[in-house]
Amino acid sequence: MSQEAKAFGIVAKFNEEWVETDFNCVAGIPITPAASYYRRSEDQRYPIPLHAQSLLKVYLANHAGLAAIVCFGIGLTQDPSPGLSKALACLGAALGLLCLFGRFRVGKLSAEERSRRLAHQQVTGVNAEPHLMPAKLVENLHEGLLIQWKRNHARWGAPADWQEAVSDQLDPDGLTFLAVLASLEHHLEPDDARRALRRKAWKLQAEAGGCGELESLSPEEAEALLTKREERAQAEAPEQEPAPEVAYDSDSYEGFRATVDSSVVEKKAKPTKLEPQKGIKIRCGRCDHVTRVPKTAAGKTGLCPSCQRPVRVPSRESIRAKRAA
Repeated sequence: MSQEAKAFGIVAKFNEEWVETDFNCVAGIPITPAASYYRRSEDQRYPIPLHAQSLLKVYLANHAGLAAIVCFGIGLTQDPSPGLSKALACLGAALGLLCLFGRFRVGKLSAEERSRRLAHQQVTGVNAEPHLMPAKLVENLHEGLLIQWKRNHARWGAPADWQEAVSDQLDPDGLTFLAVLASLEHHLEPDDARRALRRKAWKLQAEAGGCGELESLSPEEAEALLTKREERAQAEAPEQEPAPEVAYDSDSYEGFRATVDSSVVEKKAKPTKLEPQKGIKIRCGRCDHVTRVPKTAAGKTGLCPSCQRPVRVPSRESIRAKRAA
């Protein structure tokens, strides 16, 4: 029989983002896992290590159900002895219960997990916790949050060193930001000290209210509230040059992402006239990360190397019009 890979085992679904696993299938039945992915939309997903909950959901919801049908079928059609028939019925019932448990309970988020993911979405724009994300995305988000902390710590009433800021005197928004930053830090470099810091930060965040008020809202209402918070934060920030228009173009996404990743430049002194910088300078509207890309990337769209938000490079026509003005 021919094999084909299909997505099964959707778990940790929240605000239209989830984890799934591709399985090699025979006659439509998942047999062996191929790879797990964190999916942010129907056409955007990131590879992650094989996800245990996703695998468990597939094997319980599919294989346990098939085994239950086989047990009941043998008991009904083969006319075994009464003792064997009773044993097969009990085994089939137990497998059926496991199938229902796998289908409806495995991978569901608790209220605490929902609150943490709302906090991650408020701070980073990605609602998944670090263990659900690819390592590269976690590194980029962590780097961007460190930059934002240095920029905003005074507004939150916190010291410049974020690891010294875990205190119940911190502003609630600062506590939420700190809890997310501590989770990313511990995921990148797990040890007892970072684990304790993360646990204390989330405890203070929960006691201060955090994102708890969002749990009673629908996904649309929660997204609207988060958008208002982001707009308010941008209004309070110092005025900067306008960011390029943000858009998403699936045709140019992958190519532009590779272009951006390969053209990141480190901060350095302004170039002299003998060393002019070439290319197009773009600034991310979310984290203010500045990147230069080749002129061939004009009009294309890709991810910011720092915070992974989509950023669109101005077209050549808009650049010419701006210079002419």
